[in-house]
Amino acid sequence: MKYVSVYSRNASLFILPASRTDAGIWIETDPVTKLPEDGSPKEKGDAVLAAFDGSKQGLTSPVDPNAPTSSLLKVAGVKSWSAFENSARVLSVKLDANELRLSPWRTCKDHGFAPIKNDDTILEASASAERIGLALEDAMKRCRF
Repeated sequence: MKYVSVYSRNASLFILPASRTDAGIWIETDPVTKLPEDGSPKEKGDAVLAAFDGSKQGLTSPVDPNAPTSSLLKVAGVKSWSAFENSARVLSVKLDANELRLSPWRTCKDHGFAPIKNDDTILEASASAERIGLALEDAMKRCRF
């Protein structure tokens, strides 16, 4: 399986791969692609497809599980995760041999994000960049603070 995170914050999208560690934990990794939120669906879909190439299996687990594993905060121009998450929405995009699944998340009261149950958008694994971008736009509207 391949995994990508898509964050929306301050009229920008941040698209980055996640990789599974040897301990079975998914961690976000570089590169981080920053796009304008009002960019074209094809541009967004192309960025998701490119991020899938960076999603790997079997990475060595980080020594400090709380340390950042990507340059997301730097690219977003913030100093802390809490500053970022307070005004961000997120969705996950998973790809396997049969389907591509976009899952909106909600912001939790204290901190962090949690998936919204039973609200996934499912496309065929071979969906075009344009179709992925349109589905991403729709799913992002369903993310909640």
